[in-house]
Amino acid sequence: MSDVYAYQVGERVRVTIDAEIWEIRPGGEEGVWPALLLQMTSDLGRARQAVPIGWPSVQIERLTPADGEPQPGEIWVDQTGGEWYATGCSELGVVMCAPDGNREIWTFLHQGEATGPIRRVRPAPDEPPAALADALGSVRGGLDG
Repeated sequence: MSDVYAYQVGERVRVTIDAEIWEIRPGGEEGVWPALLLQMTSDLGRARQAVPIGWPSVQIERLTPADGEPQPGEIWVDQTGGEWYATGCSELGVVMCAPDGNREIWTFLHQGEATGPIRRVRPAPDEPPAALADALGSVRGGLDG
């Protein structure tokens, strides 16, 4: 007997799916909601599922950028076009530093309503941009000390 019989019709559940976005549908047509089309892969095969965006009953939490987790030295950009230099690690993860010296943990930037998602724009340069040199020194000093 399958475990599906342990559930009851009308029961409320919270569903979390570990999946990769394979398509984004903007919606806009009458009766068509914007949706993320997700792809799940396992040893059982591949399954795809549409998840509506903007429905009160659907919560979507950002986990990892499409380019993977930021690594120290890489340059990333937020949704506003602001550049962030990935510096050393803290207890919470890689610290991102903006040219103005503002610092954030990468997950806060990626999940932030005003900043997420973030995306990698280029690998680590040989030298950080001059505007970041002083700010990076204070970040590294705080992480190494």
